[in-house]
Amino acid sequence: MAWLRWTLSVLGGLSLLWGIGFVAASAVYPHTVDGKYLRIRCGSMLDISVPAGNVAEMRWTPKMVPHSRSVTITGGALWIQLGGTAQVSVVLNEPQTIALPGKPSEQVQRLFFPADSRDPVNRARALVENNESG
Repeated sequence: MAWLRWTLSVLGGLSLLWGIGFVAASAVYPHTVDGKYLRIRCGSMLDISVPAGNVAEMRWTPKMVPHSRSVTITGGALWIQLGGTAQVSVVLNEPQTIALPGKPSEQVQRLFFPADSRDPVNRARALVENNESG
């Protein structure tokens, strides 16, 4: 039975290492916004660039995610969840084609993703609005 204990300990250690790596990747690859693009990322697995001119609306709207997957497209909306919620809602002027890893491309009109606080959302909204008026 010692071999089983060692095997489970190694698997537990690898799982812990993977979890720490996922959290670190989220810190290294955060969501960003500038005058040209809104970049939505999920660690190193997903990187979506949305032209700032295609953003019609951006809000802080905490929602419960209607599925258990961390990233999925459902009903014309991209959902990225963390802890079962997505706090930021983005509505696009025109649908954008998005391809998730290992899945066919789909058109989305709305994006839902997590954020740490409202402040970055407010700054991003201001940048997008300035881009539209300028």
